[in-house]
Amino acid sequence: MRLLCKGDLVPLAHAAAVAEAEPIEDRRASWLFTEEPPAEADRFFRAFASIDSFTGAGVGEVERNLHRWQGPNGRAHPFRPHDRVHLAVHFLRAVAPERHWSSPPEVRFSLDPQLCERSVGLFAGVRRALLVIHPGSGSLAKRWSRSGFREIARRWRERAGAVVVVLGPAEEGEADAWTEEGITVAAGLDLVGVASLLARCDAYLGNDSGVSHLAAAVGTRGAALFGPTDPECWRPLSSRISSIRVEPWTGRDGAPAPQAVETIERAMHEASKSP
Repeated sequence: MRLLCKGDLVPLAHAAAVAEAEPIEDRRASWLFTEEPPAEADRFFRAFASIDSFTGAGVGEVERNLHRWQGPNGRAHPFRPHDRVHLAVHFLRAVAPERHWSSPPEVRFSLDPQLCERSVGLFAGVRRALLVIHPGSGSLAKRWSRSGFREIARRWRERAGAVVVVLGPAEEGEADAWTEEGITVAAGLDLVGVASLLARCDAYLGNDSGVSHLAAAVGTRGAALFGPTDPECWRPLSSRISSIRVEPWTGRDGAPAPQAVETIERAMHEASKSP
């Protein structure tokens, strides 16, 4: 299968043998929005059996081009559903409307074990129960209390566990805030490295973020925290990841509610004991 996707996802798609992936951040993406696409665009897009786009719904150029290249098999869909369903169900209903999708399937893939060892060699010698925390998210509003994450990390270390805090590009400037005895900060990992680390850890804790979905995909046990977003629509697709609606929600710089800390710690303990 040929897959056009964001460039940072290409190595991950190859590592998981999902598809022959190519980055879409080049002139081909702009052709979709061009009033008069070049002949090269016609040759490229007409080679597909069908095209479903989740960007450009209601945009005249996009809808005309899709029809030009694919006729009735070229469709533009709204990115978000109109009703309260998981986003994956919305996508599946759009691309396969002949099936009656009521709940999303779990998403799982495996990584090459040798690739995993090369990607996370720094952590290969860890023999204690390993908790991976990703305190970031693409939106600041979706980030739970930083001091709350630190408290969960402290309690995990008290049980003789090890903690790695993964920081993505949006959080790399926060490394100093996590530098303390017993915590290893992992910044600058690509998605293959993050997935490899998640695949070998004993538990994971993060916000509503892409990394939480990645943890679910590689079979990690743990929890994803939700505040302003609805887990019914955005939860990671794995029975191994608990989606916890934290109430009251505390933002990144606030002090967490004690009952929230207790709930999350229990989830982490249960995750570490599950087979």
